[in-house]
Amino acid sequence: PKAAADATAYRIPVRIVCKYDRLAFLPRPSENKPPVEVMAADPLDRSIDEFVAQMWKQIEQWDAAPLGGYWQPVLEVYVYPGAEGRFVELRSLLSGSGIQVQRQAQ
Repeated sequence: PKAAADATAYRIPVRIVCKYDRLAFLPRPSENKPPVEVMAADPLDRSIDEFVAQMWKQIEQWDAAPLGGYWQPVLEVYVYPGAEGRFVELRSLLSGSGIQVQRQAQ
């Protein structure tokens, strides 16, 4: 959100698990901590602000981006069986936000 117009985006994956009732941020490979879960309201737009806030909270813990650049999160989403609709909601709600959403194979 603090990026200048001419700054370079450095894509960083943020791995999440999408279940029908929750979205879980998986720790980075170098981290030894449990996933951080956000309960998924029905409809999802009732809990999307909490989800985005949690995502930025994690990004703020990263090292500073290279000079003249900023981190651009790319959500790598692992969708559990029965959560396809929830993934579609998530992708739709984040459309146009600058946060890329990519579905990953199980």
